[in-house]
Amino acid sequence: MEALGRFSGPILSLDVPSGVNASDGTVPSFCVRATHTVTFLAPKVGLFVSPGAAACGSVHVVPIGVPVKALLSPHSGVYCGVFSDFSLPSRTWHQHKGSFGTVLVVGGSLSYPGAPVLAARAVLRSGGGGVVLATPEAGDHRGAPLPEAVHCPLPGGEATEDHWSLVAPWFDRVDAVLVGPGLGRSPGSGALARRLWSQAPVPLVADADALFALAESSPPPPAGVPRLVTPHEGEASCLLACSVEAVRSRRLAAVRSLAARWAGVLLKGAWSLASDGRDVVSCSTAAPILAIPGSGDVLAGVVTTLLAQGVPLLRAASLGSLWHAQSGALWASGGKDRGMRASELADALPGAGATWTPSPGGLSLAEGEKGPHGYVP
Repeated sequence: MEALGRFSGPILSLDVPSGVNASDGTVPSFCVRATHTVTFLAPKVGLFVSPGAAACGSVHVVPIGVPVKALLSPHSGVYCGVFSDFSLPSRTWHQHKGSFGTVLVVGGSLSYPGAPVLAARAVLRSGGGGVVLATPEAGDHRGAPLPEAVHCPLPGGEATEDHWSLVAPWFDRVDAVLVGPGLGRSPGSGALARRLWSQAPVPLVADADALFALAESSPPPPAGVPRLVTPHEGEASCLLACSVEAVRSRRLAAVRSLAARWAGVLLKGAWSLASDGRDVVSCSTAAPILAIPGSGDVLAGVVTTLLAQGVPLLRAASLGSLWHAQSGALWASGGKDRGMRASELADALPGAGATWTPSPGGLSLAEGEKGPHGYVP
C-alpha cells in the first residue's frame, strides 16, 4: 500500500480501497487512494462517509447476480442522498406568500453584522414566503442590503436575553426560527440562544455561535417541536467535548452521538451527514468552492426555510445540504473554481432548485425506495 501511495497513475480498487473501513468510512492508518472503486452487490457505507469517501474516487456498483435482499439487511440506518433523489414541494395557483413559510433570523453583532443578512437572503432565495431579521440596531446593517426583509431591531450592539420580550411576539407570525449567525459569544447572547432553544414553539435551527451556547448548557426543548444543530467539525468538537480530530476521523460515530443528545443534526463538511436520531443520510457534497465566508449562513437559511415549509427534519437537512452544494456547482459551471461570494451562492439557489421536478408529496425517502445496504440508489 505504501508503494501505491507513491504511484502517480490511475488506481482501481475492488469493493473498497484497502485501508478504508467499509462499515463507517474510518481509516485507522494508511489507505489506498483510488481513482475508481468498483464495489460489488451493493454500495458500502464507508464509501460515502469521510475520511474514507475521499479515498474512493468514482464509485461504481456492479451486480453479481445475487439478490441483494438475500444477503443484506434492507435497513442499515444509513442512506446515500444524491441530488436526484429529492424534489421540492409543489406550488399551486391559489397559494400566497404565507403558504411558503416565514423565518425569524436572530443574530448579528458589531463584528458580524452581515451573517444574519446572508441567512435571510438564503431564506428568500430558497423560496421562503417571508423573513424577519432580529438584529442589533448598532450593527447598522438593516435596510438596503435586504429591502424585502421585515426588521425587529434590538437595542444595543448585541442580541441578549434582555431582548426576549421583543423576539417572542414573533412566534405567532413565523413558522421556524434560525438563531446563531453572527450572534456573538457573550453571556447575554448565549442566554438568549438557550432560551430560544428551550421555549420557541416552532421548529428551530441552531447554527454558528448558538452552538457554543448550547455546548455550555442545553435545556430541553418543547416536546415534539423539531430542533436541529448544524455544526462543522470544530463546533461539533465543542458540543461533544472532544478533539476536532476525533470528530474528523470518526464522523459517523460523531453524528450519531450528536443526534443522541440533540435529536436533529447536520454535520457539515465534505460528505455532510444528517441525522434525525434514527437514520443517517450521507450527502455527497464535496465541493471546495463552498469553503468561503458566509457559506454556512446560507446553508442554515436554506434548511430553516424547508423546516418552515413543513418538510420533515431529516429531509430538510439532507435536501438543504444538497441544494447548497448544487448552487455552488451551478455558479462554478462556467469553469470557475474560486472567488464565489456567499451572496452569489444564495443567488444561485433558484437556478439550482429549478433542476428539480416538483412533486405533490415533496421530498421522498419512503421505505420502498431504500436501496441495498440501506442506501437510496
